[in-house]
Amino acid sequence: MTTLVLESAAAGIRPPGEIKAPYPKQIILDWTDYCNAKCFFCYREKYEQQIGGRGEFIPFAKLKQLERALSHAEYFGISSGIGEPLLHPELEQILKWLYEINPTILIRTTTNGTALTASKAPWFAGHLDWLSVSLNASDGEAHMRE
Repeated sequence: MTTLVLESAAAGIRPPGEIKAPYPKQIILDWTDYCNAKCFFCYREKYEQQIGGRGEFIPFAKLKQLERALSHAEYFGISSGIGEPLLHPELEQILKWLYEINPTILIRTTTNGTALTASKAPWFAGHLDWLSVSLNASDGEAHMRE
């Protein structure tokens, strides 16, 4: 019988008969619960009341703990159920680091579009696999019409 295990960064030793499981091809990380929009369909206001603030971002230093897995992934999804991933204050540094550890990785993201600027476009050049932009999110009538 063979048992699959993920390699332990701390131990680096596997018992006899065990083999290392492959890294995932896709990693999706909800790295923020901060958003700058007030979409009519979002439960954000209720959420902000529950957490007592507007949200925050996972720091780059914590993201670096995923280096081994990210260096083997084909796709990295920067997304969020209730946050705007392109507002991450360390986005440029994160992407540069990511491309250094994995030059072929492709980025997938969903955004409200407000932080998608011409100055940020080069950060994704050659690495954007999928981009979803939520349109008319703040205007319920326009959203339903479109």
